[in-house]
Amino acid sequence: MPSCSLIRNALSKMSHSNRSAAIARPQHGGSLHAMSVKYSIPLEQWLDLSTGINPHPFSVTKVPASAWSDLPDHDGLQATAQSYYQCRDLLMVPGSQWAISVLPRLFQDLTDGEDGRVLLPAQGYREHAYAWLQAGYELVFYQGLPSDAQLKSCDVCVVINPNNPTGEQLAREQVEDIYEACRELGALWMKLLSTWSQSKACARWPGCQT
Repeated sequence: MPSCSLIRNALSKMSHSNRSAAIARPQHGGSLHAMSVKYSIPLEQWLDLSTGINPHPFSVTKVPASAWSDLPDHDGLQATAQSYYQCRDLLMVPGSQWAISVLPRLFQDLTDGEDGRVLLPAQGYREHAYAWLQAGYELVFYQGLPSDAQLKSCDVCVVINPNNPTGEQLAREQVEDIYEACRELGALWMKLLSTWSQSKACARWPGCQT
């Protein structure tokens, strides 16, 4: 897995080409106002299940007024995250959706603009497939776990653990096996935790510099 320093350098010079603009962006529900107009049903008569994925949403406390007026500061977030995840080499990003959309182009820059083949779970958050298609990659899907043949033929392997929306969660040993196979074959790999997981993302994880 590329180090955070390599990722930062690639991000700073990453091209913003959009080579597959004709690909339709996935729809995830919501857009309740548009649905209300389309079907002539008042908003208050709808039950919007598209917002009910996380059974334990973040508990928002009272936000101080200074949060809306002060400029961002180095408030110890990086050090706190490093301590919590027991991982020194962390890169702070503005949300998982941003990372999902940027990573394919980032890997392209790290491989001198070459396209490749990416392994993805057959059932999973559709923004992953959309982002890799946008970057020109060939998509190959696996059920449960990628096979040895698939791993040998891929350039990137994406593991979503636990999976969104299926909730399937691979054991640590299973993910470690995928990691080792990718490392031996020279393939890039990513382990992405769904944002509703309360697991520690890379505590003592192979490839994490502790």
